Amino acid sequence: MGWDGNVNETPLAEDMPAAELNRVMVATRRIAWAHVQEMRQLCAQKAKAHRLATVLYAKTMLSTDGPVEIRKAAAKLAAADAQYDYDTADELISTCRQALQAAHDDFEAVRSINSDFRSERSGRAPS
Repeated sequence: MGWDGNVNETPLAEDMPAAELNRVMVATRRIAWAHVQEMRQLCAQKAKAHRLATVLYAKTMLSTDGPVEIRKAAAKLAAADAQYDYDTADELISTCRQALQAAHDDFEAVRSINSDFRSERSGRAPS
């Protein structure tokens, strides 16, 4: 049975046994690694889109006849799809970076709770 999306029924990390905390930590690290992999792919897509947009813009600018304003407009139009792909990849990288930071924060919170649990179990004061 999976999570139904109701935050009020989600078990709190503070109430989980140590074994469950360890599973949460491993799952959180896997989520973070998936975000790293996704960011690598997005960075490659962004670089390719940037190169394509630059090349299309330059080629069109050089091959179009007429005043500079007309040449710039034609070049911008020719590179628009590649520029869109570049901008989209950039936004997705930003979103992925935020998700990675959230996974890191979650991991640190669970790690701290797990550390406190181990301290209490061994008789030391929690940090």
